[in-house]
Amino acid sequence: MIVVLGLKGGSGKSTLAIHLAVAASPGVLLADSDPQGTALAWAQERGKSEPTVVAALPYQLRARIAVEASGLVVVDTAPRLEADVPGLAALGDLIVIPIRPTMPDLAASQSTVRIAQASGRPFVIVFNAVHYRSPDATEAHEAMSGQYEVAPVMLGQRTAYARALASGRAVSEFEPGGKAAEEIAELWTYLKQKLQGQKPVSESSLNVDLKQRRRNEIAAKRA
Repeated sequence: MIVVLGLKGGSGKSTLAIHLAVAASPGVLLADSDPQGTALAWAQERGKSEPTVVAALPYQLRARIAVEASGLVVVDTAPRLEADVPGLAALGDLIVIPIRPTMPDLAASQSTVRIAQASGRPFVIVFNAVHYRSPDATEAHEAMSGQYEVAPVMLGQRTAYARALASGRAVSEFEPGGKAAEEIAELWTYLKQKLQGQKPVSESSLNVDLKQRRRNEIAAKRA
């Protein structure tokens, strides 16, 4: 089970949960435990059977999984403690924490990280909504990776994510050859290997010089 965790609204938690569920399909159950119901609304717009999306409040989750899950479960959690976020974190085989690389978001992320640490479950930080012109993400990656495990793949601030979700799709379906689809595919490869208990071979191949990657994107934009 992957539990996507974040106590700060706007971190991209639901977007990430949806895209991981699509990337890992078929046979995936996406459990929406956030009262905002973003994943459920997306599923209604989608009109497809994969991934299976269900509403599951924290106290219902075990029962729903027992009845409906046959493979990987991805859980989109609520951004507040009273929704039993610590209890959900403790159920995960892997906790994924999306964070925007800004000072307020980095500061707010400490509460989420403490919950992940207290759960005793492995967790990884994913930097999200990274602006290609900003050095903040590279600096944040370097700072956080000295303390925690940080995914080598960062997700850009791209309109493709919002446009895909609005149409009931993921970026791999909306714009298969785009940067966003490439990022999600790389991130899922990395996370899948962590779930399988392997040292991700992608760490050497994907953890390229982050500064060079940003320079490449800037050059592509200017071309």
